[in-house]
Parts: sequence; structure tokens; C-alpha cells
Amino acid sequence: MEEELGKILNDILDSETVKEWRRARDIKGEIEFYGHRLRLVDEEENNLVNFFEDYEGALKINSVWEWLKPRLKEDLDDLFLDVETFRKNIGWNLEDETNERLEYLCDRLCRLLRERHRNGWRALTLEDAKKMLAKEKGTFVVLLDKDGRCLDEPYPVWANPEAKVKIKIEQDSMMKHERIVAEFDQPQKHGESKISAISVCRKPDDLAKVEVLTFP
Repeated sequence: MEEELGKILNDILDSETVKEWRRARDIKGEIEFYGHRLRLVDEEENNLVNFFEDYEGALKINSVWEWLKPRLKEDLDDLFLDVETFRKNIGWNLEDETNERLEYLCDRLCRLLRERHRNGWRALTLEDAKKMLAKEKGTFVVLLDKDGRCLDEPYPVWANPEAKVKIKIEQDSMMKHERIVAEFDQPQKHGESKISAISVCRKPDDLAKVEVLTFP
């Protein structure tokens, strides 16, 4: 199953549709909207979700069709199991069922994408992260384990490299877990608002250290 999902993920990410979206990526627009660019993994997840918005386009990927076909066939076989089952499900809608199945597939692929991306970063040290981010501009939060390895792709928190950032860990009263928060030494203008702090992410269980990298 994992091998099949990996192939589907590769086929979608290598498709001309997704390649075109990457070429058309509007980083300036992201900075204007969020205050910073998106992480690569977030951008790729957006591409995945958008790809499945058009199920007819998604079915042009052969591996998607090969995954979907036996599952829809199984649903149809169940529908015709006996006359009573057929009568109870006579309003069964193939398009709705197809969309539901593809939504499930999209969710599985998004999780696989994040796991694959996270594992790639877990092999890297803080110095590796500095080299990879050297061409960027702004401030990034890097989460490290006890061995000094990255726990995930660094989080851009602001495009303004002059913003001084202080990290603190807060209890999320609603979600019942701790979150990493980036506080700015002075409010950062964002549209008509001014931002004093942003929530970076949920605190990983194996977090040992947080580093802040700034690139002018």
C-alpha cells in the first residue's frame, strides 16, 4: 500500500500541472498575505489539494485511476449484493462516491508528503539548514533534537530580517498541548494590522533546542 501511494505521489508531483503551478508560484504574494513565504512542504501540500479539486484531471494520472478502479468496483459489487441492499442504496451516486474516495486518497498523500519531507530534514544539522537557507531573506525558526538534527523543515516567521525574534513555549488551553510562539521585539506591520507574535507550530515531543536564523 505504501509503495502504491508513493508512486501516486511521485506521479502527481511530477505532472505538468504541478510543475506549472510551481513555476507560477507567487512568493511576493505569499509574503504580503502571511508576512513570510510558505514552507516548501506547505506549498506542495497546497498543490496536492488543488490537484484533487478537479477529479477529472486527477483521473488523467494513470496510477490514480488504478488505485480508484478496484475500490469503486468493490462498492458496486456491494451494491448488487442482493435486492434489499440495492433498494436501500438506489440513490447511490457514482460521482459523489468517486469524490469521497479521492478525498481520502488526497489526505493519505498529504500525510505521506509531510512524512517524506520531514524525514529528509531529519538527516540535516543546523549548519546544513544554514546552507540551505542562505539565499533566503528573513527569519526562520529551526527545531532540533538532542543530537542537533533538524526535526522538520525550518519555519519562516517573518520576511523582515530586522525583526528581532524571541521564542517561547506556551500551553494551548483549547488543544491541551504546548505550542512554540515567536514574539517580535516590536510589532510588525502586516496589511492594516500590526503583529506582535505568531504561533509557529505544535511543540514536538522530541524537541531539545530551538534556534533562530536571520538572513539579511
